[in-house]
Amino acid sequence: MTRDEIIAKASDNLNDAGYFYTPTDFSDSVQDAYDEIISLALCKPAATRIDIAANKSYYDLPTLISDFVALRGIYNSRNKRWLTPKTPRWMDAQRDDWELQIGEPEFFSVYNFRYCAIYPKLSATAANVLWVFYYSSADTLIGSSTPNLPSVRGDEAIEFYATADLFEQAEEWVKAQEYYEQYIERFNEIELYRNTLRLPDYVDGLR
Repeated sequence: MTRDEIIAKASDNLNDAGYFYTPTDFSDSVQDAYDEIISLALCKPAATRIDIAANKSYYDLPTLISDFVALRGIYNSRNKRWLTPKTPRWMDAQRDDWELQIGEPEFFSVYNFRYCAIYPKLSATAANVLWVFYYSSADTLIGSSTPNLPSVRGDEAIEFYATADLFEQAEEWVKAQEYYEQYIERFNEIELYRNTLRLPDYVDGLR
Protein backbone atom coordinates (compact mmCIF):
# COMPACT_ATOMS: atom_id res chain seq x y z
CA MET A 1 0.00 0.00 0.00
CA THR A 2 1.00 3.59 -0.49
CA ARG A 3 1.29 6.08 2.36
CA ASP A 4 -2.06 7.65 1.45
CA GLU A 5 -3.79 4.25 1.44
CA ILE A 6 -2.40 3.49 4.90
CA ILE A 7 -3.63 6.89 6.11
CA ALA A 8 -7.10 6.12 4.73
CA LYS A 9 -7.22 2.86 6.70
CA ALA A 10 -6.07 4.59 9.89
CA SER A 11 -8.75 7.23 9.33
CA ASP A 12 -11.38 4.47 9.03
CA ASN A 13 -10.16 2.94 12.29
CA LEU A 14 -10.56 6.31 13.98
CA ASN A 15 -13.94 6.93 12.36
CA ASP A 16 -12.59 10.36 11.51
CA ALA A 17 -14.32 12.55 8.96
CA GLY A 18 -11.63 15.19 8.92
CA TYR A 19 -12.97 17.29 11.78
CA PHE A 20 -10.62 16.32 14.61
CA TYR A 21 -7.36 15.23 12.95
CA THR A 22 -5.51 17.16 10.27
CA PRO A 23 -3.67 15.63 7.27
CA THR A 24 -0.43 16.59 9.02
CA ASP A 25 -1.46 14.56 12.09
CA PHE A 26 -1.90 11.48 9.94
CA SER A 27 1.28 11.92 7.89
CA ASP A 28 3.36 12.57 11.03
CA SER A 29 2.03 9.45 12.79
CA VAL A 30 2.61 7.27 9.74
CA GLN A 31 6.15 8.61 9.36
CA ASP A 32 6.85 8.03 13.07
CA ALA A 33 5.68 4.43 12.68
CA TYR A 34 7.87 3.87 9.63
CA ASP A 35 10.90 5.44 11.32
CA GLU A 36 10.51 3.23 14.40
CA ILE A 37 10.00 -0.03 12.50
CA ILE A 38 12.92 0.55 10.14
CA SER A 39 15.27 1.56 12.96
CA LEU A 40 14.34 -1.08 15.55
CA ALA A 41 13.79 -4.04 13.22
CA LEU A 42 16.80 -3.09 11.05
CA CYS A 43 14.92 -3.57 7.80
CA LYS A 44 16.89 -1.37 5.44
CA PRO A 45 20.44 -2.58 4.63
CA ALA A 46 22.74 -0.25 2.73
CA ALA A 47 26.41 0.20 1.84
CA THR A 48 28.72 3.09 1.07
CA ARG A 49 32.42 3.85 0.75
CA ILE A 50 34.36 6.03 3.17
CA ASP A 51 37.95 7.27 3.21
CA ILE A 52 40.61 5.98 5.56
CA ALA A 53 42.07 9.05 7.23
CA ALA A 54 45.76 9.27 8.01
CA ASN A 55 46.66 8.09 11.52
CA LYS A 56 43.02 7.75 12.54
CA SER A 57 41.68 4.84 14.60
CA TYR A 58 38.18 6.01 15.54
CA TYR A 59 35.42 6.86 13.07
CA ASP A 60 32.17 8.68 13.89
CA LEU A 61 29.90 6.76 11.53
CA PRO A 62 26.66 8.79 11.93
CA THR A 63 28.64 11.91 11.01
CA LEU A 64 30.21 10.25 7.97
CA ILE A 65 26.99 8.50 6.87
CA SER A 66 23.86 10.62 7.24
CA ASP A 67 21.33 7.75 7.35
CA PHE A 68 23.44 5.41 9.53
CA VAL A 69 21.63 3.35 12.20
CA ALA A 70 23.73 0.25 12.91
CA LEU A 71 26.89 -1.38 11.56
CA ARG A 72 26.79 -4.68 9.68
CA GLY A 73 30.37 -5.08 8.53
CA ILE A 74 33.39 -3.43 6.90
CA TYR A 75 35.20 -4.49 3.72
CA ASN A 76 38.70 -3.31 2.83
CA SER A 77 38.88 -2.86 -0.95
CA ARG A 78 42.67 -2.41 -0.86
CA ASN A 79 43.37 -6.02 0.07
CA LYS A 80 39.89 -7.36 -0.74
CA ARG A 81 39.30 -8.69 2.76
CA TRP A 82 36.55 -8.28 5.35
CA LEU A 83 37.62 -6.68 8.61
CA THR A 84 37.11 -9.06 11.52
CA PRO A 85 34.82 -7.78 14.30
CA LYS A 86 36.39 -7.75 17.77
CA THR A 87 35.42 -6.47 21.21
CA PRO A 88 37.05 -3.42 22.83
CA ARG A 89 38.53 -5.77 25.45
CA TRP A 90 40.18 -7.82 22.68
CA MET A 91 41.67 -4.67 21.18
CA ASP A 92 43.13 -3.62 24.53
CA ALA A 93 44.54 -7.11 25.06
CA GLN A 94 46.65 -6.92 21.89
CA ARG A 95 48.78 -4.08 23.24
CA ASP A 96 48.20 -1.10 25.49
CA ASP A 97 48.90 1.35 22.69
CA TRP A 98 47.12 -0.47 19.88
CA GLU A 99 45.83 2.90 18.57
CA LEU A 100 49.42 3.72 17.53
CA GLN A 101 50.09 0.61 15.43
CA ILE A 102 50.50 1.29 11.71
CA GLY A 103 49.47 -1.27 9.11
CA GLU A 104 46.69 -2.47 6.85
CA PRO A 105 43.35 -2.47 8.76
CA GLU A 106 42.30 -6.01 9.66
CA PHE A 107 39.95 -5.62 12.62
CA PHE A 108 37.19 -3.32 13.79
CA SER A 109 35.40 -2.81 17.08
CA VAL A 110 32.17 -0.98 17.86
CA TYR A 111 32.54 1.21 20.95
CA ASN A 112 29.09 2.79 21.12
CA PHE A 113 26.24 3.89 18.89
CA ARG A 114 28.55 6.39 17.16
CA TYR A 115 32.16 5.29 17.20
CA CYS A 116 33.86 2.38 15.51
CA ALA A 117 37.62 1.72 15.70
CA ILE A 118 39.82 0.04 13.09
CA TYR A 119 43.11 -1.70 13.84
CA PRO A 120 45.83 -1.25 12.66
CA LYS A 121 45.56 2.20 11.07
CA LEU A 122 47.10 3.64 7.93
CA SER A 123 49.75 6.36 8.07
CA ALA A 124 48.42 8.02 4.91
CA THR A 125 44.94 8.91 3.65
CA ALA A 126 43.33 6.42 1.26
CA ALA A 127 40.21 7.60 -0.57
CA ASN A 128 37.11 5.41 -0.97
CA VAL A 129 38.82 2.37 0.51
CA LEU A 130 36.46 1.06 3.19
CA TRP A 131 33.07 -0.32 2.21
CA VAL A 132 30.78 0.15 5.21
CA PHE A 133 27.77 -2.16 5.24
CA TYR A 134 25.12 -0.83 7.59
CA TYR A 135 21.43 -0.49 8.37
CA SER A 136 19.99 2.84 7.33
CA SER A 137 17.19 5.00 8.65
CA ALA A 138 13.81 5.29 6.95
CA ASP A 139 13.28 7.60 4.03
CA THR A 140 10.51 10.20 4.13
CA LEU A 141 7.22 8.85 2.82
CA ILE A 142 5.14 10.90 0.40
CA GLY A 143 1.60 10.28 -0.79
CA SER A 144 2.36 7.76 -3.52
CA SER A 145 5.43 6.10 -1.95
CA THR A 146 5.34 2.54 -0.64
CA PRO A 147 7.06 1.58 2.65
CA ASN A 148 10.05 -0.70 2.23
CA LEU A 149 8.69 -3.42 4.53
CA PRO A 150 7.36 -6.98 4.19
CA SER A 151 4.02 -6.73 2.41
CA VAL A 152 0.78 -6.77 4.43
CA ARG A 153 2.38 -7.12 7.86
CA GLY A 154 4.47 -4.00 7.32
CA ASP A 155 1.50 -1.99 6.08
CA GLU A 156 -0.64 -3.18 8.98
CA ALA A 157 2.08 -2.38 11.52
CA ILE A 158 2.21 1.23 10.29
CA GLU A 159 -1.58 1.46 10.21
CA PHE A 160 -2.00 0.15 13.76
CA TYR A 161 0.83 2.32 15.14
CA ALA A 162 -0.64 5.46 13.58
CA THR A 163 -4.12 4.57 14.84
CA ALA A 164 -2.85 3.97 18.38
CA ASP A 165 -0.81 7.18 18.31
CA LEU A 166 -3.76 9.30 17.23
CA PHE A 167 -6.16 7.67 19.71
CA GLU A 168 -3.60 8.45 22.41
CA GLN A 169 -3.47 12.08 21.34
CA ALA A 170 -7.25 12.18 21.81
CA GLU A 171 -6.80 10.55 25.25
CA GLU A 172 -8.70 7.45 24.14
CA TRP A 173 -6.42 5.22 26.20
CA VAL A 174 -8.33 1.91 25.92
CA LYS A 175 -8.70 2.16 22.14
CA ALA A 176 -5.06 3.21 21.79
CA GLN A 177 -3.92 0.17 23.81
CA GLU A 178 -5.93 -2.18 21.59
CA TYR A 179 -4.26 -0.95 18.43
CA TYR A 180 -0.84 -0.70 20.06
CA GLU A 181 -0.99 -4.40 20.97
CA GLN A 182 -1.82 -5.22 17.35
CA TYR A 183 1.12 -3.08 16.25
CA ILE A 184 3.48 -4.98 18.57
CA GLU A 185 2.24 -8.29 17.16
CA ARG A 186 2.94 -7.17 13.57
CA PHE A 187 6.29 -5.67 14.57
CA ASN A 188 7.41 -8.98 16.11
CA GLU A 189 6.51 -10.77 12.88
CA ILE A 190 8.54 -8.26 10.85
CA GLU A 191 11.50 -8.67 13.21
CA LEU A 192 11.26 -12.47 12.96
CA TYR A 193 11.24 -12.23 9.16
CA ARG A 194 14.30 -10.00 9.24
CA ASN A 195 16.17 -12.25 11.65
CA THR A 196 15.63 -15.35 9.51
CA LEU A 197 16.53 -13.64 6.24
CA ARG A 198 19.67 -14.88 4.51
CA LEU A 199 21.30 -13.34 1.45
CA PRO A 200 24.40 -14.36 -0.56
CA ASP A 201 26.41 -11.34 0.64
CA TYR A 202 26.17 -12.27 4.31
CA VAL A 203 29.53 -13.18 5.84
CA ASP A 204 29.97 -14.93 9.21
CA GLY A 205 26.43 -14.24 10.30
CA LEU A 206 26.39 -10.73 8.86
CA ARG A 207 22.79 -9.69 8.32
